[in-house]
Amino acid sequence: GGGAGSGAWRIELSSAELPKAAVALREVEEILEEEEERLDGVELVAPELQFARSVGAAVRRQADGMLREALRSLNQPSLTTALQVFFSLGCLRDKVEEAVAAAAASLGTDVSDALTNIDARAARGGRAGWVAALWGQVE
Repeated sequence: GGGAGSGAWRIELSSAELPKAAVALREVEEILEEEEERLDGVELVAPELQFARSVGAAVRRQADGMLREALRSLNQPSLTTALQVFFSLGCLRDKVEEAVAAAAASLGTDVSDALTNIDARAARGGRAGWVAALWGQVE
């Protein structure tokens, strides 16, 4: 848990709460960006500013995990939720680019591993043996 002055916030949101929190968070962050100079150093709002930052980090961390897991498990509802969160936070394009880059890197590694692991005996069977071994690795 956490409370005012504790400095230790533990924030877990359900998948239904996450997109709503992202919308509200974006609004708060926009206000804070506009008013940062005026609010900086005001003791009364310092705990609230810290809380807003903690919520922002938690929402982003949770959505990042949800996106990774959704892509791994091909879970469309979770993927939709994570993308909705990133859209609401104004960082959808960056997150999609990161996910595509990670998927491409993973695919490259998987293909390299498959080619490396082709049994040398199958490869000695000529082109047909090599192709059969390659497809065996692909499957």
